[in-house]
Amino acid sequence: LITVPACGAMESLYAEYAPVPSIACEERTARQLQGVDFTSVPRIEMIIRGGEFSPMIMRLTKGRAYVLRLRNRDDETHTFNAPDFFDNIAVAAVALDNDILPTSCPGPAVKMAPGQSFEMQFLAATDGVYEYRDTGSDGYSIGNLLNTAAPGGIIRIEESY
Repeated sequence: LITVPACGAMESLYAEYAPVPSIACEERTARQLQGVDFTSVPRIEMIIRGGEFSPMIMRLTKGRAYVLRLRNRDDETHTFNAPDFFDNIAVAAVALDNDILPTSCPGPAVKMAPGQSFEMQFLAATDGVYEYRDTGSDGYSIGNLLNTAAPGGIIRIEESY
């Protein structure tokens, strides 16, 4: 038998372990994107077909700008769920089916209907290895909630030497 404390009890359990304050996405983005020119940056094309992402591994360089285009070529909705990745990039512009969205913080997940495309201009800000998953149309399966669903792939941001 597993017991889970009530919400108030959980809050008091973790009160002394408050997370370290982080920089807001909008503030980080504005500061890190000063002087970045997206006219000649590398373009990354990722396709979702048959429930799989291709390519499954992306290698990026810290401090470089990129354009990522995700295309859902399946007959069902897919969600590119990459909260750690979105927390470690600076996003300049976002579009869904060529409609520019009024945000510089599209994460932690991007939901795409069949045939939809998502595109963003971003700067790889922090080195690390970030998993992404397809949380499907609802995002609430047991595997996704417990973070045990198979990863869709890996994004590796490496330092330049």
